[in-house]
Amino acid sequence: MGRPDALVTRRPKTGVSAASWRSALVTGASSGIGEQFARQIAAAGVDVVLVARRVDRLDALARELRELDVVMEVLPADLSTPAGRAAVAARLADPERPIDLLVNNAGLGVATAFAEVTPTATARSSTSTSWPLSS
Repeated sequence: MGRPDALVTRRPKTGVSAASWRSALVTGASSGIGEQFARQIAAAGVDVVLVARRVDRLDALARELRELDVVMEVLPADLSTPAGRAAVAARLADPERPIDLLVNNAGLGVATAFAEVTPTATARSSTSTSWPLSS
């Protein structure tokens, strides 16, 4: 596995590089992997829309990353709700502020022992964050 700082700086086989992205939207950006994606993308000079439920953490991260001379936008949204998903879908579809990269990192898990997880519980948790970008 590569170094974490290579996430954005490494050139993918598709020929797309961080230099070709002007803006990104990262869900689950208030902590963990989503926060690290946001940090790496901003460090590469890409503007970032931060999405998560915890607005206080999003605001703190945005303040910190603005020091990298990138535009940071905070979009509080709970993707387990129709309103939260609609807010993100509307932002992604905004032609005045296009998004070049979507990191759909938000998720939720089933709080039980792995051996006790049922297909129904797994489907319920995964479908709560699966949604179309257009109708």
